Amino acid sequence: MKYLIALGLALAVLAFALGVPLLGWGIADWRGFLSSPARLAYTAACVLQSLVLGIGFCLLPFSYAPGKREGQASKRVARQSLVPIASRLVWLAALLISGYSDRRNWMVIQDAMWLRFLGVLIYVLALAWVYWSFATLGKQHSAEVTIQEDHQFITEGPYRWVRHPMYLGLIVFPAGAGLAFGSWIGIAIPLLLTGLFAWRIADEEKLMHQEFGERWETYCRRTWRLVPFLY
Repeated sequence: MKYLIALGLALAVLAFALGVPLLGWGIADWRGFLSSPARLAYTAACVLQSLVLGIGFCLLPFSYAPGKREGQASKRVARQSLVPIASRLVWLAALLISGYSDRRNWMVIQDAMWLRFLGVLIYVLALAWVYWSFATLGKQHSAEVTIQEDHQFITEGPYRWVRHPMYLGLIVFPAGAGLAFGSWIGIAIPLLLTGLFAWRIADEEKLMHQEFGERWETYCRRTWRLVPFLY
């Protein structure tokens, strides 16, 4: 069963990351989609992402179900259940419009292939940052803002510098995809997530302060919320 879930997860991610911009571009012209070296590099990055995700899921040393909602009912911020849904809609819009605008040369960055390749690199690095954050959290990761049973205070990996590193990656990776397609709108749309995650962070930090008190305050004094040296 675990391998079937891994396969389904890998295919779903590939369909989303690659299929959505291809849909915006126009599926009938898939050859045109692959005609650009930068779009071809993005395609390879999406395939690699799916393989890493599928293999990584199989190798997890703990039981995990995508989209799980574990946590203590008395220590859960119910309204934050809306954020995972809203963020996926933003990613969907960004990827769809990126492919659409690139095909029609609408609101695109002109004559800057190196910027498109930079976008592919940003996409890959941002996702690597997300996966590193997930691996560091381990079984404590949840789509909910909640406190788990026997909740551990994580200060390792990217959490040594940033209190909410996963959110940073979840903002940057779709913007990197937008840049890979040379789409100004595709770059701008993911920035809407900054306000959404700032709202979520406020609830998370309040919950963590209630749970860990002075230890949390000490941690906050030496780390950044979301973006090192800025916020």
